[in-house]
Amino acid sequence: MQRTWWVMAVAAGLVGCFPDYELEPDAQPYMSRMRTAGRTVQFDLLTDAGNRRSSVSFSYDFDIDQYEVTVARFNSWWQNGNPALPADLASLDAGGVYEEQMRWRSGWNTAAATGAFVWANPDVDTEQTCTGPSNTPLGVAPWTTWKMAEAGVTDAGDFPMTCVTWMQAAAFCAAEGKRLPTAAEWTFARTEGGDAPAFPWGNQPPNCDDAIVNADNDGCGFPTAVSTTDRDRTKAGVDDLVGSVFEWLWEASWPDAITEEDWTGSSTDVDSPDREHLRAGGAFISDPTEARVGGVVEKYGANQQYYDAGFRCARSVK
Repeated sequence: MQRTWWVMAVAAGLVGCFPDYELEPDAQPYMSRMRTAGRTVQFDLLTDAGNRRSSVSFSYDFDIDQYEVTVARFNSWWQNGNPALPADLASLDAGGVYEEQMRWRSGWNTAAATGAFVWANPDVDTEQTCTGPSNTPLGVAPWTTWKMAEAGVTDAGDFPMTCVTWMQAAAFCAAEGKRLPTAAEWTFARTEGGDAPAFPWGNQPPNCDDAIVNADNDGCGFPTAVSTTDRDRTKAGVDDLVGSVFEWLWEASWPDAITEEDWTGSSTDVDSPDREHLRAGGAFISDPTEARVGGVVEKYGANQQYYDAGFRCARSVK
């Protein structure tokens, strides 16, 4: 499958002073509040036509999970492959800024439920697919789980959940009263609104003490629990935005360049489960010098799952 790569390089473009972050104790797990209202994030998109600079401004604040969704969190919802899914056209951001744009489609149900785990990742060898060995229980054992023996652990509950379709990720977030983050939100959290250096620890590319990337040609010991390295943590306490696993975002596509407020991507062909959606960040397979560890937005098949990709949730502040 031919893919378009969208490289996100954060630039300037901020309005006002950057206030303190807040942690929201009522969320599970805790979320970090981003004071984004009236702010603008600018970044470059490297498309087939070359660099295109985009600006996204915010009319609202939002919360974002401090951690990637774990195996234990996901499996508490999965219920042996029969999770409760949102109703057709139910808003995934009820009362929020994206109440109308973010709505569930019943056509996504199949890719959000039982059959989705049987597909292999076509980009890797059979030992690193999402099907796992023949005795892997579908839906309860992503690649990070059936690698437990290699990781030397008996409980993978704190590993990041991988091998989920975009639809499964969106449905899970809805079950927690949340939604997937937009590309602009993820970027704001990753770069602390644009004020941060290239990485939370500075401008030096990561080693295995900094982030779970492929700095040692062995994925820095992945699979590991979320928040394994405290250096891959923003000032707001958001972990693993540089390494660990790639993360699904809301948008289905991105044009060459935009200047928009509260952007949520293209509305074309929204009902189709076959369209591509964006994912961002670096992962344990990323070389430390790759642009992706500094923040990459790329398109992948929404109804497929990948052994190197997970997600976290967000919510609009209402």
